[in-house]
Amino acid sequence: MWHASVTALGGQGPILISALAPKTCRRAQRLAIDLLAGVGMGEDKRDRFHFGFHLRRRLAPAELAMLDPVWCAIPALDLGGDGEPW
Repeated sequence: MWHASVTALGGQGPILISALAPKTCRRAQRLAIDLLAGVGMGEDKRDRFHFGFHLRRRLAPAELAMLDPVWCAIPALDLGGDGEPW
């Protein structure tokens, strides 16, 4: 699974998404999409959390074939999906 997360940082740390202008939110969402340009396959899974946007995408078969079989033997654990869709 490919992952990309984007958050806005201020002088005191992460800024709540609810405090950002809509234009800034759209730019953050676009950045998350652009970060995964050209990789993976299938439909994106998008979550909005208090401090940012998270995007997940499945690996393409060619990408999966490049992974070490030992790595692939580790059971998958997906803790995503607890945010709001965007």
